[in-house]
Amino acid sequence: MIGFSSQSGFDERKVAIEVTGFCHQELKRRGTFTLMIPYSRLNQTMKWIDRLGGRIAGIKMSSSPLMGKK
Repeated sequence: MIGFSSQSGFDERKVAIEVTGFCHQELKRRGTFTLMIPYSRLNQTMKWIDRLGGRIAGIKMSSSPLMGKK
């Protein structure tokens, strides 16, 4: 659907992904850390985490950007 995501505001929403067991050259292996990404990159980021051996412990969506606007 053309224009669906921009009308719903999903692309503007932020997603917090809690990651465990992640190993990357620039990041030390830690217990758990959180990545903040735009909703539009969620699928791509989940695949990236999996390729590098990380596990997703949790995902939280930010509140809708349309809420609170009158």
